[in-house]
Amino acid sequence: MKTIVWQLFMLLMVMSTLGVTEAKAQVQVQLKTSTPFVAGDATFPSGSYTIIQQQDDPQLFEITDSSNSHSALLSVEIIDSDRPRAKSEVIFNKFGNTLVMKQIWVSGSETGYLVTTGHVEKKAAKSGKPTKQSIETTSK
Repeated sequence: MKTIVWQLFMLLMVMSTLGVTEAKAQVQVQLKTSTPFVAGDATFPSGSYTIIQQQDDPQLFEITDSSNSHSALLSVEIIDSDRPRAKSEVIFNKFGNTLVMKQIWVSGSETGYLVTTGHVEKKAAKSGKPTKQSIETTSK
Protein backbone atom coordinates (compact mmCIF):
# COMPACT_ATOMS: atom_id res chain seq x y z
CA MET A 1 0.00 0.00 0.00
CA LYS A 2 2.85 2.36 0.84
CA THR A 3 4.36 1.68 -2.58
CA ILE A 4 1.18 2.65 -4.43
CA VAL A 5 0.78 5.84 -2.40
CA TRP A 6 4.44 6.69 -3.01
CA GLN A 7 4.08 6.05 -6.75
CA LEU A 8 0.95 8.23 -6.94
CA PHE A 9 2.72 10.97 -5.03
CA MET A 10 5.72 10.82 -7.37
CA LEU A 11 3.44 10.84 -10.43
CA LEU A 12 1.70 13.96 -9.13
CA MET A 13 5.05 15.64 -8.49
CA VAL A 14 6.28 14.87 -12.00
CA MET A 15 3.06 16.10 -13.58
CA SER A 16 3.16 19.34 -11.60
CA THR A 17 6.74 20.05 -12.68
CA LEU A 18 5.80 19.61 -16.33
CA GLY A 19 3.64 22.68 -16.00
CA VAL A 20 0.01 23.21 -16.64
CA THR A 21 -1.00 25.57 -19.40
CA GLU A 22 -3.69 27.99 -18.39
CA ALA A 23 -6.62 27.80 -20.77
CA LYS A 24 -7.42 31.26 -22.06
CA ALA A 25 -10.55 32.26 -23.85
CA GLN A 26 -10.10 33.06 -27.50
CA VAL A 27 -10.56 36.78 -28.15
CA GLN A 28 -13.27 37.65 -30.66
CA VAL A 29 -14.66 41.12 -31.35
CA GLN A 30 -17.15 42.56 -33.83
CA LEU A 31 -16.19 45.89 -35.41
CA LYS A 32 -18.40 48.21 -37.49
CA THR A 33 -16.74 51.13 -39.22
CA SER A 34 -18.10 53.77 -41.57
CA THR A 35 -14.69 54.61 -43.04
CA PRO A 36 -11.98 52.57 -44.77
CA PHE A 37 -9.01 51.59 -42.63
CA VAL A 38 -5.64 49.85 -42.67
CA ALA A 39 -4.81 46.84 -40.48
CA GLY A 40 -1.26 45.53 -40.70
CA ASP A 41 -0.43 45.79 -44.40
CA ALA A 42 -4.00 45.37 -45.68
CA THR A 43 -6.55 48.06 -46.56
CA PHE A 44 -10.21 47.42 -45.77
CA PRO A 45 -13.37 49.22 -46.92
CA SER A 46 -15.94 50.43 -44.40
CA GLY A 47 -18.20 47.68 -43.10
CA SER A 48 -18.66 45.01 -40.43
CA TYR A 49 -15.72 42.86 -39.39
CA THR A 50 -14.96 39.98 -37.06
CA ILE A 51 -11.51 39.95 -35.43
CA ILE A 52 -10.56 36.54 -34.01
CA GLN A 53 -7.45 35.50 -32.10
CA GLN A 54 -5.90 32.33 -33.48
CA GLN A 55 -5.97 29.52 -30.91
CA ASP A 56 -2.58 28.09 -31.84
CA ASP A 57 -0.87 31.50 -31.75
CA PRO A 58 -2.18 34.16 -29.32
CA GLN A 59 -0.13 36.82 -31.15
CA LEU A 60 -1.96 36.29 -34.43
CA PHE A 61 -5.45 37.57 -35.25
CA GLU A 62 -7.59 37.15 -38.34
CA ILE A 63 -9.82 39.98 -39.49
CA THR A 64 -12.64 39.13 -41.89
CA ASP A 65 -15.55 41.18 -43.24
CA SER A 66 -19.13 39.93 -42.97
CA SER A 67 -19.23 38.79 -46.62
CA ASN A 68 -15.85 36.97 -46.38
CA SER A 69 -14.52 39.02 -49.29
CA HIS A 70 -11.79 40.83 -47.30
CA SER A 71 -9.55 39.19 -44.74
CA ALA A 72 -6.00 39.31 -43.41
CA LEU A 73 -3.83 37.97 -40.63
CA LEU A 74 -2.57 40.50 -38.10
CA SER A 75 0.56 40.08 -36.04
CA VAL A 76 0.18 41.61 -32.57
CA GLU A 77 2.13 42.15 -29.38
CA ILE A 78 0.44 41.47 -26.05
CA ILE A 79 0.19 44.61 -23.89
CA ASP A 80 -1.13 45.20 -20.39
CA SER A 81 -3.30 47.85 -18.79
CA ASP A 82 -3.13 48.83 -15.12
CA ARG A 83 -6.84 48.03 -14.70
CA PRO A 84 -9.54 46.05 -16.50
CA ARG A 85 -10.97 47.85 -19.53
CA ALA A 86 -14.44 49.33 -19.14
CA LYS A 87 -15.40 48.61 -22.76
CA SER A 88 -14.35 46.56 -25.77
CA GLU A 89 -12.79 48.78 -28.39
CA VAL A 90 -10.41 49.04 -31.30
CA ILE A 91 -8.11 52.05 -31.20
CA PHE A 92 -6.88 53.57 -34.45
CA ASN A 93 -4.13 56.04 -35.27
CA LYS A 94 -5.42 58.64 -37.72
CA PHE A 95 -2.91 60.25 -40.08
CA GLY A 96 -4.83 62.82 -42.16
CA ASN A 97 -7.46 60.67 -43.91
CA THR A 98 -5.68 57.37 -43.21
CA LEU A 99 -7.07 55.31 -40.33
CA VAL A 100 -4.66 52.62 -39.04
CA MET A 101 -5.74 49.89 -36.58
CA LYS A 102 -3.40 50.00 -33.59
CA GLN A 103 -4.89 48.29 -30.50
CA ILE A 104 -7.58 45.75 -29.65
CA TRP A 105 -9.11 45.70 -26.14
CA VAL A 106 -11.82 43.52 -24.58
CA SER A 107 -13.98 44.78 -21.73
CA GLY A 108 -13.10 43.38 -18.32
CA SER A 109 -9.58 42.40 -19.40
CA GLU A 110 -6.25 43.95 -18.45
CA THR A 111 -4.67 42.40 -21.56
CA GLY A 112 -4.72 44.17 -24.91
CA TYR A 113 -3.16 43.64 -28.31
CA LEU A 114 -0.92 46.07 -30.18
CA VAL A 115 -1.09 45.58 -33.95
CA THR A 116 2.39 45.41 -35.47
CA THR A 117 3.32 48.50 -37.50
CA GLY A 118 2.93 47.93 -41.24
CA HIS A 119 4.45 49.77 -44.18
CA VAL A 120 1.36 51.99 -44.69
CA GLU A 121 1.59 53.21 -41.09
CA LYS A 122 5.34 53.81 -41.37
CA LYS A 123 4.79 55.88 -44.51
CA ALA A 124 1.87 57.80 -42.97
CA ALA A 125 3.88 58.52 -39.80
CA LYS A 126 6.31 60.58 -41.87
CA SER A 127 3.51 63.10 -42.47
CA GLY A 128 3.11 63.92 -38.80
CA LYS A 129 1.82 62.81 -35.43
CA PRO A 130 -1.42 60.78 -35.44
CA THR A 131 -4.57 61.44 -33.50
CA LYS A 132 -6.27 58.58 -31.67
CA GLN A 133 -9.71 57.38 -32.65
CA SER A 134 -11.60 54.69 -30.76
CA ILE A 135 -14.44 52.55 -32.09
CA GLU A 136 -16.44 50.58 -29.54
CA THR A 137 -16.84 46.91 -30.42
CA THR A 138 -18.83 43.99 -29.14
CA SER A 139 -16.96 40.95 -27.84
CA LYS A 140 -17.91 37.30 -27.64
